Amino acid sequence: MQDDVASKIEAIATRVAASEGMEVVEVAVKGGGASRLIRISIDKPEGVTHGDCELVSQQVGTILDVEDVVPGGRYTLEVSSPGVERKLAKPGDFVRFQGKKIKVVLRQPVEGRAATGKACWPGLRMAT
Repeated sequence: MQDDVASKIEAIATRVAASEGMEVVEVAVKGGGASRLIRISIDKPEGVTHGDCELVSQQVGTILDVEDVVPGGRYTLEVSSPGVERKLAKPGDFVRFQGKKIKVVLRQPVEGRAATGKACWPGLRMAT
């Protein structure tokens, strides 16, 4: 049920952000009942301002309330930029940050290299 709520929230947030020239980077729904937390990260090429976060928060919050998306109707909504620790998750993220330094965290070793620590793969290129 939490995944269903999260996907509805993501669809609403994506619609609102797109109408304002922004993208949704991540939506997370944590907890339940009165302590439910909805965290939305937004971004745009020139960076996100406090005003952008406020605008998306007000619009998304209104839609969530009117459409009664969150069971119980009680939640805390946080909207922010992804910051410098932004996760690269979508193919467009890799294109946008091509040529920039990134930190890669592996779930298991690749080519005999440890899953933690610093590693460098010379000539690493994004698949096209």
